[in-house]
Amino acid sequence: MNKANHSDLTAFYQHISEMGRLEIAKRRAQGETIGQAPLGFRKVQVSGKSTIAPDPETFPLLVLALQMRQDGSTLREVCAFTAKKGLRSKRGKVIGLSSMLKILSRVTCETPKSSVVGQPNLCRILSSS
Repeated sequence: MNKANHSDLTAFYQHISEMGRLEIAKRRAQGETIGQAPLGFRKVQVSGKSTIAPDPETFPLLVLALQMRQDGSTLREVCAFTAKKGLRSKRGKVIGLSSMLKILSRVTCETPKSSVVGQPNLCRILSSS
């Protein structure tokens, strides 16, 4: 391969890479979720755009884990509880202490001021960007 072909290929791949970055930035600006949904959430299509919504199977366990932490439970106790309830990582493994801390730091729950007894807290994931 001579230098001219090599530089042409380099320029081509740099151009393709830049086009990909611009497309992802455009989709994010439009509110679309890029990549895999975090634990406790799942990807859904809303008006043709990919976004995340709470997963009905795993999200309630994360809410319980967050409430346990707010009530003073240790991370070790939270991990044991979620493992006993069957909560696993996306790869099917038991969630460890550092992973649980990271997961819970991304989720926040707020009780609405006009909450009705029995109505669940409003929980959302914190944006990483």
